[in-house]
Amino acid sequence: MAKKQERKAEQAAKFEEQAKPAGKEAVEKYHWADSIAGQICRTKPKSGDKFVCAAGITPSGTVHIGNFREMVTVELVARALKDKKKNVRFVYSWDDFDRFRKIPANMPKPETLQQHIGMALTKTPDTFGCHKSYAEHFEKEVEQYLPAVGISPEFIYESGEYEKCRYANEIKFILQNREKIKMILDKFKTEPATENWWPVQIYCEKCGKDTTRILSWDSSFTIEYACECNYRGKADFSKKGIVKLPWRIDWPMRWHYYRVDFEPGGKEHSTPGGSYTTASEIIKEVYRENPPLYQKYDFITLKGQGGKMSKSLGNVINLKQCLEIYEPQILRYMFVKARPNTEFSIAFDGDVLKIYAEYDDLEIAYFENKLAKKQKRIYELSQIDAGKKPKKIFAPNFRQLAELAQIKDSKGILDHYRQEIKTKEDEARTINRAGLVRNWLKQAPKEFIFKIQGELDKKAAKKLDKKLLGALKELAKVLARDLSEQQLIEGFREICDKQKTEPKEFFRAAYIVLLGKEQGPRLSSLIMLEKNKVKKLLDEI
Repeated sequence: MAKKQERKAEQAAKFEEQAKPAGKEAVEKYHWADSIAGQICRTKPKSGDKFVCAAGITPSGTVHIGNFREMVTVELVARALKDKKKNVRFVYSWDDFDRFRKIPANMPKPETLQQHIGMALTKTPDTFGCHKSYAEHFEKEVEQYLPAVGISPEFIYESGEYEKCRYANEIKFILQNREKIKMILDKFKTEPATENWWPVQIYCEKCGKDTTRILSWDSSFTIEYACECNYRGKADFSKKGIVKLPWRIDWPMRWHYYRVDFEPGGKEHSTPGGSYTTASEIIKEVYRENPPLYQKYDFITLKGQGGKMSKSLGNVINLKQCLEIYEPQILRYMFVKARPNTEFSIAFDGDVLKIYAEYDDLEIAYFENKLAKKQKRIYELSQIDAGKKPKKIFAPNFRQLAELAQIKDSKGILDHYRQEIKTKEDEARTINRAGLVRNWLKQAPKEFIFKIQGELDKKAAKKLDKKLLGALKELAKVLARDLSEQQLIEGFREICDKQKTEPKEFFRAAYIVLLGKEQGPRLSSLIMLEKNKVKKLLDEI
């Protein structure tokens, strides 16, 4: 037990080091993707061959935005390698030959799915009724949106690889090294595996489930097995694709098979003694090869929700839902600016305004050539089209759009920005961002939602004291003059001073009369947008 604890301590120290993609100086000076790419080139130099960057997941439910972190991490490193003029192969494995383990919350026809527990995900039906299998449903759900965020990997469907027997020689090799692999895995278990443990799993030819046990192996390609359904048979896995490797063995096998140079892993895989530990030992001690460069990535949470997203619990947000609120480059930006081993939240509340403002400020500074090298790189890596010089396109302020979208249609919004819109790209971005604003407003906090009242609520107005009513009457007089927004703001101060009212109470009274609630958007902007409607209401006091 003491030796195991020492070994875990050693592994923990290694993981701390592994989390650093480059030295401290490099991390501070360069973007993390460039630092990782540089380390790959130094530790795994290749001449003429392609660098292989890999990622993958089991499509056991909705592929959520936390899973997306692995995809974008690999894409950014692959992009950084390409910027170094390297040949790169970016492979993404769908582990759809894994067993169907449990039914996620809110799935249709759970009674049907229950009958398929233990079968391969590709043999489990899509109870939504739109795809060939359960696995394909969740694969296609994300694949169709990845190009929109600049990610186009080479997809590998592991069910097809296994069923076409492409891993037959690898499975045979694993079986030949059964005892060595068992010793490696046992190092990190509290209880060692039984004597009849085998490093493979078999899907029964009769019932399709993995409720099988191996009876014998002929030292070549044939395995004899028995299933809980009472079927007993033999399978030549060079001809029948019903045998697969379990995750902890499958992972290093694929590192070898695809010659992987870089692959990140989630926090859950990165604990000492976890799947990365065992995979690394198998690749070194069994294959006599070095593991790929590894980068741990942390969880993504949803602002206000807290905790890790869970497919089984159904508390997930996917890529499509994020793209209904965020421009693709801004969604990328959130992942680009954060180092992979740091946790961060994606906001759907009022902080959406802050993210847009932060990105827009970065964009303005980029085209004004005011960014330091690292910040400039963050902007460039956030762009969808790799290798293309960013083009300056007008971006309307998201906060202002949130106000405009509640009182104007698309034509009215375009008219408002007519002086700023110079090109078709400017116009398209304005219309697109207005659509994202409208999507956000459907779920935005109440303080951002408003509607100017059609007529004065006299009961609400009577509840205001005389000073505040006097201040609002003064405001109606101010609006009779043709003022700029800045002059209007100065007018607010003059009114409050003259009527001896607190600005906070003045604004509250204005919102009660104009919107029927005590809070609202910036009053000066609201008035400038709908001066005639506002003056009409104030004149009724």
